[in-house]
Amino acid sequence: MIARGYSFILILIKSSGFIPLEYIYRSLPVSQISCSQSDHTMGSTIDNGENTSEDSSWLIQESQSKTDSRNSDKTNTVTAANNNNCISAVLTRWSLLVMAVLAFAVGHFSANRMEFPCQNSPNNGSSWQDIPHSNTDSQTTVDTEKAVLVTGATGRTGSLTYHILAKKGIPVRALVRNVTKAKEVLGCTFCDSRDGIFVGDVTQPEDLMNAANGVSTVVILASSDPRVPKEEQRAVEFDGVINSVAALAQDANRDMKGGSSDYLRVVLCSTMGTTRRSVNDHGFDLGEISFWKLNAEAFLATSGVGSTIVKPCGLLDGAGKNSTLVVGHHDSLFTTDPDHYSIPRVDVAAVISQAVVSRTHGLRFDLCSKPGPVTTDLEALLESSKWEWET
Repeated sequence: MIARGYSFILILIKSSGFIPLEYIYRSLPVSQISCSQSDHTMGSTIDNGENTSEDSSWLIQESQSKTDSRNSDKTNTVTAANNNNCISAVLTRWSLLVMAVLAFAVGHFSANRMEFPCQNSPNNGSSWQDIPHSNTDSQTTVDTEKAVLVTGATGRTGSLTYHILAKKGIPVRALVRNVTKAKEVLGCTFCDSRDGIFVGDVTQPEDLMNAANGVSTVVILASSDPRVPKEEQRAVEFDGVINSVAALAQDANRDMKGGSSDYLRVVLCSTMGTTRRSVNDHGFDLGEISFWKLNAEAFLATSGVGSTIVKPCGLLDGAGKNSTLVVGHHDSLFTTDPDHYSIPRVDVAAVISQAVVSRTHGLRFDLCSKPGPVTTDLEALLESSKWEWET
């Protein structure tokens, strides 16, 4: 049983990648390593070829030789001490089991928490039917005569945003690439312009011109994938943003307010990590996506259209509305609160929807969550993202 437990410990430690096996073997006292011969031989079989059992045997033999030469007349005392050591070894190994389980859990979480920001991928996480809305409603008056277009609306974050806006009574449209998926994820009836559903692609300007005709706000949630060709990454992350803004600023929309673009708004879901020369610095690789997202942000700053740029950290599926939301700038949250840099998608969607409702502009902020009191005032959260000289 001890051997099985120790095997389990080492397998978990190795899979977690947090504690080197060599350190575990060399840090234990000799007496704890040599409690049973079965434990010695087990070491070499679970460590995938690393010759740890040979090192352990050498330590054991040397220890036993020295013990015999110094204590030949104290056999009973040594036996009792060895028994105590064996008990200590058992306790130590089961302590390691607890450590290994924790390390494995943390390692598994770290490997999965930083998903591709706002990736337009299947909605297999939070269900839009279970969206918590009590913390997303605002008293801010919305001009419901002007529709909002959501690109990437069948993605996980996109579909959540679409349904939050719809439940607020805002005329919301969706740019989708697949009608079947739209029917499944968005719950449309006709899944065409009668439902505000437009089939198209952000890389095709003409598709956007049709979908954005008559809207005052575009929420950009279409995103690429680091596994696709680099040209496609640029086409979606950078050119797609330019196409979306150009479609929003078409003559028909500017004419609604006397030919001015001042009334128009864009909300872009970007990503944290854009200050890093290499996104691998914080554990994942987005290819060139973060580079093109940053260029899209720079374009928005000079587009003449009021914009809000939300830069979430690692996106999580599952329920939201259960933590404290925090904002920051320039990836500062990576260092000020390094243990908590993930956020449920539904919370990101709620903040994006609040930006639409509040018609914010001139905001660009990082967004994460951490354990603590639930954030209920999203308008105040947006206000807190301003620079100190703006308040």
